[in-house]
Parts: sequence; structure tokens; C-alpha cells
Amino acid sequence: MDYPELQKRINQYVKLDLAPLFEAYKAQSGSESIEGFIEFLSNARVIDTSLRKELHTAGDVELPSVSDAALSGTKLATWVQDAVTIVSDREPAKAPLGASPTGGTDVRYTPIALLGQGAMGAIQIARDVYLRRKVALKTVLPAMAAYPQLLGRFLSEMQITAQLEHPNIVPIYALEVGPDGSLGYAMKLVKGRDLAQLIDETRKMVEQGKPLDEDHTFEKRLEYFLKVCDALDVAHAKGILHRDLKPANIMIGNHNEVYLMDWGIARPMGAGGQALEAGIELHQADGEQVTDLSRTRIGSAIGTPPYMSPEQAAGRNAELDSRSDQYAMGLILQECVSLRRAVWGTTLQEILTKAKEAKRDPIGVGEKHGHMPKEIEAIVNKATRLRPEDRYPSIRALADDVRRYLRNEAVGAARQRHSQGQPLGEQAPHGVAHDHALARARGVGGDHRHAPGRAVARRGHPRARAPRERAPDRVGDPGAARRPRARPLRVVARAVRRRRATRAEQALHGRDGALFRRALRAAGR
Repeated sequence: MDYPELQKRINQYVKLDLAPLFEAYKAQSGSESIEGFIEFLSNARVIDTSLRKELHTAGDVELPSVSDAALSGTKLATWVQDAVTIVSDREPAKAPLGASPTGGTDVRYTPIALLGQGAMGAIQIARDVYLRRKVALKTVLPAMAAYPQLLGRFLSEMQITAQLEHPNIVPIYALEVGPDGSLGYAMKLVKGRDLAQLIDETRKMVEQGKPLDEDHTFEKRLEYFLKVCDALDVAHAKGILHRDLKPANIMIGNHNEVYLMDWGIARPMGAGGQALEAGIELHQADGEQVTDLSRTRIGSAIGTPPYMSPEQAAGRNAELDSRSDQYAMGLILQECVSLRRAVWGTTLQEILTKAKEAKRDPIGVGEKHGHMPKEIEAIVNKATRLRPEDRYPSIRALADDVRRYLRNEAVGAARQRHSQGQPLGEQAPHGVAHDHALARARGVGGDHRHAPGRAVARRGHPRARAPRERAPDRVGDPGAARRPRARPLRVVARAVRRRRATRAEQALHGRDGALFRRALRAAGR
């Protein structure tokens, strides 16, 4: 990509004359490299991380010749030189074509830009010297060789991810040993944003009263969720647990591709995975104030605290199976729908205590933004049971229930709850619309205008309903207090439920029993 093309692409996002900045970059670096200029713009905070990745991967397909300077000194260049020598001497028997080159380096990836860095290593944007594509290069520092357990975990991450071939699992390209002795692996560089960013964008759009575009709709968020379920189904079938499922580890590309990322603490199910935990220093939760509870923690409880299953939070690593990942996916499903995290807290101890007891923060039930439809609530309740044996038998079963909901079919979790005589909404107040519709159909409570001749429940009447509470109006506000309902239930009952209840009343007064039963079913009963 040349300078005019870069200016054109920048103009798609913001009208900005790059000429003065480019001159400043050339004066500072003495170079006219477009890649270096992109890094200059990033360091100056002219472009953000997402645009930076997109610019680095933009441009036409590169087709360098074997004499290109970028290939100089590599084993590919040496191999070509040896082959040319063999052909020119017309003595192919001396050395077969394809024999090991006699010199050259084995460095395949050239770092371009740093994406992130930690105590163990870094993630960089790099160029494949041979294929000329941009990749994400994750490396571990040579000093980590002194910590066999951590180095073993890094190797396991690389090998596990490479063997999980699925369209929604980030592909691994190759192992790389850098000239400084660093060990790393190259994987697909995903251009886009993670699910946590998309949820945050959606919440802000709702709070500002903006209409949701196609990328932020309720159905689209469930579509992304289901793709992650499909990827997990493959991993579980191969006996692998992810253990660090969270929206920040789900990448959404610019073309709606979805990738489940960061298999750094993944491990085989059962006792075979205990070797990955052996010898690692434990991180104990002492209740201290922490600033970022969404980061992955290594210790007796391994994972990200707000998304841990009860058995994972308790450090029972040998007992973990696919239902532990399923629990995290239940929390993510609630977050995708309600637009706020399912488990909040100010200290690590508070979060872990909630996780151990399978407690989620209350959320309203209904159809408006920030609430969960009662069918989704039943699915989340099923997936996040305290005991693993009470959850879905597999992640595929959870996904199948979500797909039934999207097809407007009966949800298995809701049917099971009804058959066991358990109320829907174990951790949140029930949706009131269909309750009120049924009450009006029976002539108990509700608006007398819709049920002539029927008794109206009054305060103090033995059949009167107690006022319910509702969730905070502000979407994504974890600290907002729940407050009593200020208006009668009939005011907030949805119009469609009212129409269905009216049909039930008409059927009741007309003594049409079959129609009455059908109308009640349509009203949610």
C-alpha cells in the first residue's frame, strides 16, 4: 500500500490531511515506510487499534520474486540458489531438487507492530516473509524456559489450538523461533472487535435512544453466541476444556466471521489435565480491592472470576468437564441479551463467593432492552445450575434450545421447569404480562373494562396480587437499585398479551372450551 492509498483509506473514517504528519514522520525516522507511518499514527493516537490492524492488512496481494530483498538470506532464497546452480550445471544427480539448503536463516516472520505485551511475552503484527501475509505472532520470552510449567502451558496452548480445526476457532499457521531465542507461533490476524466491545456499543446505543443497526441487533448477538457454541462442541468432542470463556475472548471480524480465541489455559478433561497445573504458584483470593476482575488469573481457581463455574471457582480442577464451560456460556448468553455482566462485584473475594454459590445479579424479564425474554431466562437458568448434573447434558443441547427460541418453538428448558412444577425466573421476578392476562381471563384482578361482570381484586382482598418489583430502567447499570412498581400491572402488560387474554375471555363467556384452552396457551400459559 502506498501513501495515496493510505490517505484514501483514512478518509473513509475521518477527513484528515496526512501530509503534515507524513513529513513529520519522515523527519523523525528518515524513512518513507508506510508501515512505519501507520505505527507513527497509532503512537500519536490519530488512529485506534482496530483501524491500525485494518491498515496493516490492507492493500493488494504481494507477489515478490525469489530475488526480492525481503527473501534475502532465508532458506527459501538459498534453496532457490541451490536449485538454479543444479539446473545450470545440468548435473541434477549431485543434489536432488528439494534437498536441505546449505545456508540461510530459518526466520519466517518479521515483526511490524506490537499489539500487546506482558511479563511472559508479547503479541505482534508480523509479516510472513515467504507468503507476504500479515499474521498475529504470539511469543514467549527466552527467560520463560526457566519456568517449565509456564512454558509447557504455552506449548499446550499452541498445540491444542492447532488441532481444533473449526471455522470458529482461530487457525494456527506455524511455530517460530526468533533470532533472539524467543518461541512463538503465528495465527490468523483477526480484524474487527471482540464481543465485549460490541455489547458495550449496543448498550450505549440503547441508552442514547439510537436505533440498532444490523450488527447490534438482538438476533445478531444470538447468532454470534451460537457460533461460539458450535466451536466449543468440537473442542468438547475432542476432550478439551477452554476454561476462559468471556466476551473479550470472542472476536468478531469485519465480515461477520466469529473466532473463539485465547486457549491459554485450555486443558484435557479429567485427571490428564492436572499436569498443566502442577508446580504453578497459586493465587489466593484474600478479598483485596482489585481494579480489573475481567483478567485471567492463574491459581487454585484458574480462569476469569466473573465467568467461572461454581466448581471452577472452588478450585476443583480435576472435576471440570464440558458443563463448566457451559456455565460460562450461560453467563455470556445473559450478557448478550441484557447488555450487562451477569456477576458484578468490587473485590475478588466477592466475585468468587458469588461464583461458588452460582449466584447471578437479578435481571428483569420481558421483551424490552436490558431484560431477558422468559424463554431465554429459562435457558440461562438451566445452563447455570449449581450442580453440573442439573445443567444441559452438552453445549449442543444448550445451543439447540436457543435455536428453538429463534424459530419460535417451545424451549426445552421451559417445558422441563413447568413439568417439575418450578417457577420460571428463579433469580429474577417473573414476566408479568402473561400472568396478568391470565388473571383477567379468569376474572381475577386486572382491568374490569376487559372483563365485564367479573370481580376486581382489591387491596386486602385474599386473591389480590402483591405489587411486583422491576429491574432498573437503565441498561447496563449494575448499581441501580431495584424499586417497587409504581403503576398497576395492567399498564405495563404488553398489548399482544392483552389481545390474547381478551380472546380467552370471549371464549370463556361463550363456553367454547377448546378455544379457551388454545387462547390460554397463546397467552403464555
